[in-house]
Amino acid sequence: MRFFDRLLYTATAFRRAILRNLDLIALLLLMVAICNFGLLTSDTPISRDTLNALDESWELDLVYKASHGIWSGRDFAFTYGPLWQYLASLLPRAGGMSTGAVFKFLYLFSYWASFVFAFLTGRLLLPAVEPWRRAVFLIALVVFWLPPDARSALALFCFAAYIRLVLSLPMEPTRLWWRGFCAAGLIAISFLMAGDSGALSGAGFAAVVSAGLILNWRHQARQLIHFALASMVCMLFWILAVNTWAGGPLHFQFWIWSAQIIAAYRWLMASTMAREAALRLVSTIVMCAAIFIGAWFARDPKSDRITMRPLFLLAGALFSGIALQKGVVRSGWGHLGQCMLPAIALSGAILVGYRSAVRAYISEFTLLAAVGLTVFFSGPANLFGVEGVVNRVTWTPPPYPACPPDTYYLDQACFPRREYATFGAASEYIRTHSNPQGSIVVYPYENIFGLLSRRRVSSGVLQNYAIGGDDLTDLQISTIERDRPALGVYCSDDVVSWPVDGISNFQRTAPVWLYLQSHYVTEVEPATGVAILRRDESRPAKSQRTLHELWRASASSDSAYAKIDPAQWARFPADFLRLKIRTDYSPLWRILKPSAVFAVLQLADGSSKMARLAAEPDHLDEIWIYPWSEANLHNYFQPDPSRWRPAGPHLPAVTSVELRAEPLDRLSVSPRFIGIESIDGVELGLRSHLRSDWRF
Repeated sequence: MRFFDRLLYTATAFRRAILRNLDLIALLLLMVAICNFGLLTSDTPISRDTLNALDESWELDLVYKASHGIWSGRDFAFTYGPLWQYLASLLPRAGGMSTGAVFKFLYLFSYWASFVFAFLTGRLLLPAVEPWRRAVFLIALVVFWLPPDARSALALFCFAAYIRLVLSLPMEPTRLWWRGFCAAGLIAISFLMAGDSGALSGAGFAAVVSAGLILNWRHQARQLIHFALASMVCMLFWILAVNTWAGGPLHFQFWIWSAQIIAAYRWLMASTMAREAALRLVSTIVMCAAIFIGAWFARDPKSDRITMRPLFLLAGALFSGIALQKGVVRSGWGHLGQCMLPAIALSGAILVGYRSAVRAYISEFTLLAAVGLTVFFSGPANLFGVEGVVNRVTWTPPPYPACPPDTYYLDQACFPRREYATFGAASEYIRTHSNPQGSIVVYPYENIFGLLSRRRVSSGVLQNYAIGGDDLTDLQISTIERDRPALGVYCSDDVVSWPVDGISNFQRTAPVWLYLQSHYVTEVEPATGVAILRRDESRPAKSQRTLHELWRASASSDSAYAKIDPAQWARFPADFLRLKIRTDYSPLWRILKPSAVFAVLQLADGSSKMARLAAEPDHLDEIWIYPWSEANLHNYFQPDPSRWRPAGPHLPAVTSVELRAEPLDRLSVSPRFIGIESIDGVELGLRSHLRSDWRF
């Protein structure tokens, strides 16, 4: 009998443990549902239908750099920090460092991390809610709304943690300081994950403290102020700790680089919001606002449901509004999904956590409403389709691993013919013609060549498109000059690379291009649009840039329009135009986004070119423009200057330049003033007896 009693007791305890942790079980099942264990544990190469050479390049390069102890924030600048880099590299490094291993394992980190943070957010915000309700909340959030991005989910988790820290502030100074230390640590960890995650986490902290002060000014203001001050003092400790890791206690480069990338993001990466995306955004905001307003009227400061308390409701509304800033700037649907996550998750938590002491059935209705609204406004993520889940779980590797038809094997992955031709021959050439301990330089952003060739990509900023402002430009050039890579890879615009947001890669980073052009020559072109460059230490001494004045602004001229004298152009034919322009905005652009600035070039043959510019607002900018096809630019790396310009008739002269500002959408701010101060033609050449600095 004792045996059966113990067995019954164990079964009862096990059943209770399961019922108490239904949300944890849901988390584990969701994590399993996205895994293809057969593929992950076999040598079968992963098949790719296509390759995003922009985003997947930085992912691959971050993982490869982590395997060599090269860390973001210490050795180079980028949006993502060393914590993201370290965590993202764990599984690929365990699976064997290769391109295929990164493709197999990296997505698991993105999804699993966001799942775990969503689970922890539910535990923090819904502690008094039945476990099955938390499980419903987690499943609905993960399957329908949660982006596979650890940054947004971490910021949401930090906000939930700040709520819990502030809800019951202790009177004892020691415990208050400990909470401040924890809050500051969460902000620091968020910055180590990514710069934008840190900024959003800090905004969440400010929202919680501000809401607490507004609601409890008379009764709890002293404690809140002490908590905020303690957090700021403790933040100094975390800053110094990060500084020490990055190079020394007074070495603030991690924070400076993060601030510079965040500051440049609003004007450098602004994009258009499509009408469909705008409608979905507005409808989601209206629905979430209605939920918050309804909950405010039913608020209860003493409720055991945290989501019913005024602090959560006011702070959650503030935090959700701040989080929308990223979607205002970068307005593709993927980025909008990230910026809407706080509003959606917190609204869902309100509906799931609602309880009425008078009408108990209302809580069941709000739960059904949460699920119904989720299904109505969104569909399940493609990864959670029933057929896809079944295929992943039941997939078994073939007896003889091979690539599917019409794909080609390259570094544990199978690529279509075009991608294989572009990246395979070039990476093999680099492997066989460079020092394994050396580095390479890549322009503009195809860092995938680093992992494919097993060479470190030399970069002060991980990818050139993220460079905004003179300081980051200098960092990139000085890093390449310090490393002096023997080989480089140049990918032509409109052939292999594409202009990010319609801004040509040359125009974004002309100083970097000019540095490379004056230090490297083409050695071989293994694929269309791909050139292998060899560093030529004699080339800087021979490089010549001749500046020809073409136009200067006058008091009577229209500063946004410049007519170039044909005779002046004929006397001094130019390879490039160098404009000095200024755009002035109202301060509103700092919370919305600036308009897109274009330069419209009229050419002598009647054709025209419209080029979008990366122009920093309220700043005198130096803008470089190549007036003709960007595909010609790779010719300037030839050793012989006579091959720099296209053969045949002379390229048509530029007869006029006009600046235009066009709003990207209704959230764009139009400039109060836009004008050209000067236009110069720049002619490139080589000379053997005079030395020329690579900068003007």
